[in-house]
Amino acid sequence: MIRIDGELTPVTYEVLTPDVVRRMIESILTDEQKARFIAEKELESGLQRSRVVAVQNQRISSARNVGTAVRVIPASVPSPSTSSSSSQS
Repeated sequence: MIRIDGELTPVTYEVLTPDVVRRMIESILTDEQKARFIAEKELESGLQRSRVVAVQNQRISSARNVGTAVRVIPASVPSPSTSSSSSQS
């Protein structure tokens, strides 16, 4: 399952093993980031590709698994009053 807009959603993709996830994560890291990730068991990074969007990425490692959380952050964040996903309770 993956989380999209706060909701867990089933996926029909192939299940990713810890080894596959680790290789995917390491494929986008620099040598310095890999060394820091191995030493500290976590790594946060960011990338801004334009004035429109930035990407925040957090990687975590436990004894047997690794994981990553990727967030796309728009350069212009709407206020809660203009956000279509805000709820009034």
